[in-house]
Amino acid sequence: MWAASCLASCCAACACDACRTVVSSISRRSARIAYCGLFALSLIVSWILREVAAPLMEKLPWINHFHKTPDREWFETDAVLRVSLGNFVFFSILSVMMIGVKTQKDPRDGIHHGGWMMKVICWFILVILMFFVPNEVISFYESMSKFGAGFFLLVQVVLLLDFVHGWNDTWVGYDEQFWYAALLVVSLVCYLATFVFSGLLFHWFTPSGHDCGLNSFFIVMTLIFVFVFAVVVLHPAVGGSILPASVISFYCMYLCYSGLASEPRDYECNGLHKHSKAVSTGTMTIGLLTTVLSVVYSAVRAGSSTTLLSPPDSPRAGKPLLPLDGKAEEKEEKEQKKPVTYSYAFFHIIFSLASMYSAMLLTGWSTSMWAASCLASCCAACACDACRTVVSSISRRSARIAYCGLFALSLIVSWILREVAAPLMEKLPWINHFHKTPDREWFETDAVLRVSLGNFVFFSILSVMMIGVKTQKDPRDGIHHGGWMMKVICWFILVILMFFVPNEVISFYESMSKFGAGFFLLVQVVLLLDFVHGWNDTWVGYDEQFWYAALLVVSLVCYLATFLFSGLLFHWFTPSGHDCGLNTFFIVMTLIFVFVFAVVVLHPAVGGSILPASVISFYCMYLCYSGLASEPRDYECNGLHKHSKAVSTGTMTIGLLTTVLSVVYSAVRAGSSTTLLSPPDSPRAGKPLLPLDGKAEEKEEREQKKPVTYSYAFFHIIFSLASMYSAMLLTGWSTSVGESGKLFDFIELLA
Repeated sequence: MWAASCLASCCAACACDACRTVVSSISRRSARIAYCGLFALSLIVSWILREVAAPLMEKLPWINHFHKTPDREWFETDAVLRVSLGNFVFFSILSVMMIGVKTQKDPRDGIHHGGWMMKVICWFILVILMFFVPNEVISFYESMSKFGAGFFLLVQVVLLLDFVHGWNDTWVGYDEQFWYAALLVVSLVCYLATFVFSGLLFHWFTPSGHDCGLNSFFIVMTLIFVFVFAVVVLHPAVGGSILPASVISFYCMYLCYSGLASEPRDYECNGLHKHSKAVSTGTMTIGLLTTVLSVVYSAVRAGSSTTLLSPPDSPRAGKPLLPLDGKAEEKEEKEQKKPVTYSYAFFHIIFSLASMYSAMLLTGWSTSMWAASCLASCCAACACDACRTVVSSISRRSARIAYCGLFALSLIVSWILREVAAPLMEKLPWINHFHKTPDREWFETDAVLRVSLGNFVFFSILSVMMIGVKTQKDPRDGIHHGGWMMKVICWFILVILMFFVPNEVISFYESMSKFGAGFFLLVQVVLLLDFVHGWNDTWVGYDEQFWYAALLVVSLVCYLATFLFSGLLFHWFTPSGHDCGLNTFFIVMTLIFVFVFAVVVLHPAVGGSILPASVISFYCMYLCYSGLASEPRDYECNGLHKHSKAVSTGTMTIGLLTTVLSVVYSAVRAGSSTTLLSPPDSPRAGKPLLPLDGKAEEKEEREQKKPVTYSYAFFHIIFSLASMYSAMLLTGWSTSVGESGKLFDFIELLA
């Protein structure tokens, strides 16, 4: 203890003299660099104490007050957390103090840029005081740090995107062959490094002979997001750039490695388990250097952002730096207080979050929590850049297509999570809180329902917001057609939040989804009728022999497919030797409805057309199949009972593609309906688009506000109901509740 005191006194003497020399040279312009240096110092101190402070901390009675002394790793983690807490408190206090600073004449501006000797002393005292804080406080801070560090990762992703796009714009701005070639070379190197890195991850963290499904899930999901991200950004319709896509891809793979490398050393799937620590010293050195560089850049870049992070009256927030109204205005401008160029409060918040992140990095987080956070950040990296590139090209006319794309994305995410997310969800205590863990299928269904609920809440909120919008000058019209980056972020946050919702809420949503999905089927049938009648009227309108023949051929093909499909249903769902009267009833009733429908529509007194009748007949038979295929797999009359799931992967693939096409068309068609779904004063509701009463009426019409062309509220209601329907399709309707699923087979058939 005496030797430690002497060493501390020696360090303090050196540090004081060094600080006195350094702080005297810190100017206003170098203040941000000084903060970064202080933060880097805290990382170095944390790492050193992590390696050497355990023996001393074991002798401190207010820390080691346990009946049985913890292992050495516990004290190493505790030392890092205490330094991190001191750092967090220091920057949080500064952040609170700097709230509302708008001009350089504010006294707090001097605190931010000056007083460095006092600030360094305060930082040092705070770090020392944290070693006298009770263990319970440190434990609470550790829990909060996981969320704070995860949020910092998201901030870091956004700032990295800003950096790589600036890098890309700079090289493209040179407009020379050499720089274009350099862009291509760097991009190819990044992609090559990404795939080589993924191969190493499979080698290190999925060893043969062990069940490492969770590790495989993280690696495969990262590769999937990287691939989808590249396809979206580089698509000609989007017009993205290869350099940001390649750099973000490599960053995602690094996050995946960082998460997997933090798994416990006794975990059989951790390829680093032979080392003495969860992460070897060499790996930690690389990670620490990377963290210093990324955290310092993140903080500096966040503090000097020219848009979102600047205060309202900052010259970087959009106001002109020079007056434009002559000498009088120039004199007035000089007399005004000079505004600050970045947000001091947000600048220090970045350091606070970075303190949490660095603590989690140095302590190895907690197994799957860290890997999941890294995967979420990977998703955010891909999603942010893809969305930033895509939404910039979304015009007013393409807004509905963008909503359909977002919905299609939710279906893909639901399907992927249905296949691979079960191992992770089994480890989440607020989901798997049962005395006996449910089977894998329960978690698959739960994952789909949670994504569906997030989608449902998102579109329901938009639907409520859009009630009563009648003109394009309504501010809510801008919300409907614009603000895509914010809408995508809100959608993403809602989906993530649904994974923290209690199971009881999900169970209630599952029950409601059955009725919502049934109602959507009815709406879908009405819209399909609208489509086929429009199709029929178009071909009849040509009034040529060829198109009449085409109508007859298509109708006969649909009827032939209907009866062949019915034969297959009898073969699959009414096997011999079993009492399958209910299934037989469903198939026969469908055939009866098809026959009666055809007779009624084609009767001369009705004057219907054969094409709509044939298409609807085939659609009814498909609904019959969909309902019967969702019967429980242990039901003896389900011809698919030999498959590992209620609906096989192949059938689900076809069903998902059909759902994407039908649901997207239904939503778009519902939003643009020309009769029932349009608001009363819409031009599509029957009112003339142009005045007919001369110049006076024309002038009056121009002065009126331009009406909307479809009902925004109903448009989003369609997506809400479609979210329920897609959840039921992906989960096999009510297979999780046994025989009651037959009731909803009947709902499908009636629809």
